[in-house]
Amino acid sequence: MRKIVLCLMIMLSFTSLIYAQQENRPDSWAHRISNAEFSNLYLITDDLLRSEQPSEKGFKSLRQQGVKSILNLRSSHGNEKLTKDFQLYRIKMIPEKITEKQLMEALRIIKNADKPILIHCARGADRTGAVVAMYRIVFEGWEKEKALKEMIEGGYRFHEGYRNIPKLIENTNVERLRKKLGVEKNKSLR
Repeated sequence: MRKIVLCLMIMLSFTSLIYAQQENRPDSWAHRISNAEFSNLYLITDDLLRSEQPSEKGFKSLRQQGVKSILNLRSSHGNEKLTKDFQLYRIKMIPEKITEKQLMEALRIIKNADKPILIHCARGADRTGAVVAMYRIVFEGWEKEKALKEMIEGGYRFHEGYRNIPKLIENTNVERLRKKLGVEKNKSLR
């Protein structure tokens, strides 16, 4: 009985910590969307969402919410059968091996796709986090430190083992990316 009570207390503490993290988010960070079909669905801007791999019901929910395009960052598990009603894009990223070229391609897709667009990977954390951080930096003019803080501490379940991702973002030449994408500094897509 003691073990059960102790487990319940630990679970309650953990739940309170997660809730507190969500309540203390800066307003500029993505906003959680309450949806029974998702555990990690957030609104970045009116035109950009992020999530984990949607289920069949999740795709139906996205369609009902007006999402027009999907960017799948998974190296396996395509969405072709479930996404016939969306404009589908895919970049096969492996979290340990993300490249600047892949990030640039993702940003080009976000810039040009029909909106709103959803970005997802398996958990909606690491690959998706890298793309969203670069979106914030390139299109919204965020400082790298601010975008990295949102990526790591934003409650998206970023895996600390992928140290290559923050390092890649820190070492990316943002002005070169903006030039290649035809983006003026601090010019949002909205």
